[in-house]
Amino acid sequence: MSLQFTMRKVLISFLLAVLASVASLAAPAYTALVTSETPINGESSSPGQPETPVHLVRHATLAKVNGPRTYFLVSIPVAVAGLPLLVRSRAVRILSAALITVWVVVEATSIGLFYVPSAVMMVWSVRRKPA
Repeated sequence: MSLQFTMRKVLISFLLAVLASVASLAAPAYTALVTSETPINGESSSPGQPETPVHLVRHATLAKVNGPRTYFLVSIPVAVAGLPLLVRSRAVRILSAALITVWVVVEATSIGLFYVPSAVMMVWSVRRKPA
């Protein structure tokens, strides 16, 4: 397998990690149902009639709920996926593949599954040609 083909797979893995990070920051990650007993315009209904509850659905992103530390956390897999682009060594690719895979497993309950394509591509870049 040529080095150029291997580095293309590493670049694709890096771009997939960037895409996963941007998607996890931009997508609404939290949803809340807010119920209010008074109408939005502040007017009450006619006397003797019960108020009709108003239901509002609110969405929030990871950064809005968890604060600025979210930017640092989603940059970790991007940096790990980009390291083999700077240091062209098979050992660094193996380390990067292992770290991204660990990231996927540890963060599987939140955003880790977004990084599965990046991990698969990085593992594929480590694979040697069959003998």
